[in-house]
Amino acid sequence: MSAGTVIIMRQNRIIRAFREAGATFADNAKLLADLRRRNSLVFRRLVSKGVIVKCDNEKYYIDNRAADTFLINRRRKVLIALFVTVASIVLILQFIQ
Repeated sequence: MSAGTVIIMRQNRIIRAFREAGATFADNAKLLADLRRRNSLVFRRLVSKGVIVKCDNEKYYIDNRAADTFLINRRRKVLIALFVTVASIVLILQFIQ
């Protein structure tokens, strides 16, 4: 499994944990320990992108709109990379023949 795949899986787990816990607003914010999550690099990147929002009291919640936008953009980037890879292979095979 590639590193990119592992990162995507971890991001998905974090997003799912917040959604399942109902931590979708500041009033429902949760401690990381309550969600059995740690302050990992993947988690901090989600915070820096605004997907996860930190409250004043060391609690966090998910911004669903930002999360949905993040997931859509990530999907778009994967599809573009896949398209470029396939197009490159097709071009290489045409030049070989």
